[in-house]
Amino acid sequence: MVIPGSGCSGCISKATDFLKNNIGSSKIFFIVTRIEDVKLVNIELGTHERLFLDRRNELTTLKIINIYPIFITLDDNKIVDILTLDPKISEIGYLSALCD
Repeated sequence: MVIPGSGCSGCISKATDFLKNNIGSSKIFFIVTRIEDVKLVNIELGTHERLFLDRRNELTTLKIINIYPIFITLDDNKIVDILTLDPKISEIGYLSALCD
């Protein structure tokens, strides 16, 4: 899951809650990008081996990163699906099932 540090605040808040509840899952890796204050992100989210902070905001150069969190599904290290978690959909419940 890629979570932007700025953008749709409600969507980012839901994704951040999802991160906090599922950080121990071996099925998901979290990336936070578009970070404005690394220290604040570290305080809010802590550190974990399944959490990567894109400190140089390198992912923002990709066309798939926008103001909404995205969930990228990989199979054999290839992208097979990209789900944008915008206000029109409520996929957090679906994502939680993937972590079980």
